[in-house]
Amino acid sequence: MPTDLPSQWVTPSVPRNAPVPDPEWLTIRIAALLSHYFQPDESNDEYRMRMADWRDALAGLPQQAIEMAVRDRIGSDCRARPVPGEIKAAAKAHIKRPTAPPELRVVEHTPPTAEEKARAGQMMRDHGFGHLCKMPPMGPVAIIMQATADVTGVSMVDLRSMRRGGSHRARMAAAWLARKHTGQTYPAMAKTFNRDHSSVMGSVNKAEGLMQCDPAFAEMVAEIERRLAK
Repeated sequence: MPTDLPSQWVTPSVPRNAPVPDPEWLTIRIAALLSHYFQPDESNDEYRMRMADWRDALAGLPQQAIEMAVRDRIGSDCRARPVPGEIKAAAKAHIKRPTAPPELRVVEHTPPTAEEKARAGQMMRDHGFGHLCKMPPMGPVAIIMQATADVTGVSMVDLRSMRRGGSHRARMAAAWLARKHTGQTYPAMAKTFNRDHSSVMGSVNKAEGLMQCDPAFAEMVAEIERRLAK
C-alpha cells in the first residue's frame, strides 16, 4: 500500500538505539532503490562519490528506519529520483522520539492568614453554605480566635463549642486578647464565642489571673499576639 504521507503523519516505531547498518548493506540498499528510477550514465568515480553522499547522509540512522523509508518511497506515486536528504527525513520520521519527563513544579505552601480563613468562612455563608462552615463571621474577634487556633492547635469549632474539654485555656486566651485588642463589649464578644456574656467575662477574668501566675499561659498569649502581628 502506498505510504506517501507527510512525516508528521507517520507513527514513529523504531527505537532510537536500534542497530545501524554496515556500509556494504547501505550501498546495496540505496543502489536497489535507485534502480527503480531513471539511471543516468555515470563513471565509476561518479558512482562511488554518489554512494558516499548517501552513506554520509544516512550515517547513524537505524537500519530498520532506513528500510522503512525506502519502502515508503518505492510504494509512493512519486516518479522523481529520491535524494539523500529526502530518505534521511523519512527515516527520522520513523524513529521514536525521546519522551520528556513531566515538568515538575515545586509550589511552596503558605498557610492562610487568620483574616483569609475568616473571609473564606464569610463567603461560604454568603453563598448558602453556612451549614458547612462553623467559623464565626469575619471580624476582629474572629481573627483573634483563628490566630489562637493556629498557635494552640485547638480548632475554631472547639473554641466555639460548649464542651469544656482541653480547649478552655485556648478559649480564655482568645477572650482575653479579644477584650484587650478590640474593646468590644462582652455581649458582642459572646456572639462570636457562641456563649453568653457572663461566660466570656469569666474567661477574661480567669485569663487575667493566669497571666500573672502561669508563665506557660503568658507565653501562649504572647505567641498568639506575635501571630497577629504578622
